[in-house]
Amino acid sequence: TRIIDYKTGSIKSSDLTFKDWDQLFTEAKTDKSFQLAFYAWLFHKRSNSMESIYPGIYSLKKISEGFIELKTPEGNTMDQSAYDSFEDSLIHLIKEIFDKKTTFNQTSDKNLCAYCNYKTICNK
Repeated sequence: TRIIDYKTGSIKSSDLTFKDWDQLFTEAKTDKSFQLAFYAWLFHKRSNSMESIYPGIYSLKKISEGFIELKTPEGNTMDQSAYDSFEDSLIHLIKEIFDKKTTFNQTSDKNLCAYCNYKTICNK
């Protein structure tokens, strides 16, 4: 099964590569990888399928490059090991968000705010 996301912008294969699951949850540049892994995980949870899923992107600006696959630390597929790793990291993130002892700080990198839908809320 393939999970395909179509992007109007220009995507490179390096945009869909990450070294470990923690990086996926801590670095802004992995947003597209996170999105694809999340879609695959949701499909897996909903279908209870044990088959491997191949998530990726078609970049409409570079359509001739074809399907650009997500490259997880385990390889190019989302399999049971990848689902487990993603889910563990997702649960950790959700627990951190709901932990009342965790403080949230605005980013000091104003470049991250350039296209943020919420920049008026935090006055950046």
